[in-house]
Amino acid sequence: MKKALGSDNALDRWMVANGKLNWTQLGFSAKELEILGSLQWDQKKLCNIFGYPIQLLNSEEASTDNNMKWAAKNLINNTVAPLLNQLDDGLNRFFVRPFSKKDGTEYYLEHDISSYPEMQEDMKELADWLSTAWWIKGKDKQAMMKFTQDDNEPLMNQYLIPGNLIPAEDISTLDKEFNQASEKSIDY
Repeated sequence: MKKALGSDNALDRWMVANGKLNWTQLGFSAKELEILGSLQWDQKKLCNIFGYPIQLLNSEEASTDNNMKWAAKNLINNTVAPLLNQLDDGLNRFFVRPFSKKDGTEYYLEHDISSYPEMQEDMKELADWLSTAWWIKGKDKQAMMKFTQDDNEPLMNQYLIPGNLIPAEDISTLDKEFNQASEKSIDY
């Protein structure tokens, strides 16, 4: 077969086979193969791969002001925060843990995504809600807002009841004083 294929005579170079044969050409360049062109990559597919909202790339579809705010929050919550959590886990495991073992104190690193401008509206909503949540102690409210807790302040360890936010313990005192005052007014 090799001799026939290398022959100068054109008829000798014809080969006959009993079954179906396929032809596979090897050695195409990347440009000839057009690998990236065959995948039809566009902005939307790339955004989906990386979890990036398409609206933030000035996409015409669904780029209303409300959707832009949602997209920015979505980027922080669903893309940035998980990556930061992975980074925190790695840093805590390899850098912070040895210091914790050495000092006998539990240290940890944590990124605070509430500091991003996109998340400030959520913090405002939380603050508004916490201002009316009298059933939560002050120190717990501080923790929810990610403020440092002042354990030395006795008022922060109490429940503050609406009505100028007085401690719950003082209500019983006020109730006794009110009852005593009403008894005196009846005696005259």
